[in-house]
Amino acid sequence: MKRQRNECSIRPYPMPPSLALQANVQQLYLTHISARYTEEEQRLMLERQAQTIFPASKVVGDFDVFDT
Repeated sequence: MKRQRNECSIRPYPMPPSLALQANVQQLYLTHISARYTEEEQRLMLERQAQTIFPASKVVGDFDVFDT
């Protein structure tokens, strides 16, 4: 079964930072970044863009582990 465009589970920028802001969360970890963003500077650019909406945003690796 083919998914409808609006049923996609991958959220485009700036939706995740906006949702984090509305939900009043403490930290937003952005993961599963497109393969188009292979260079560190590109990933930092995404992080800075997210931080303009939600300052506590951070781009992380898919299997990174964090203490809570």
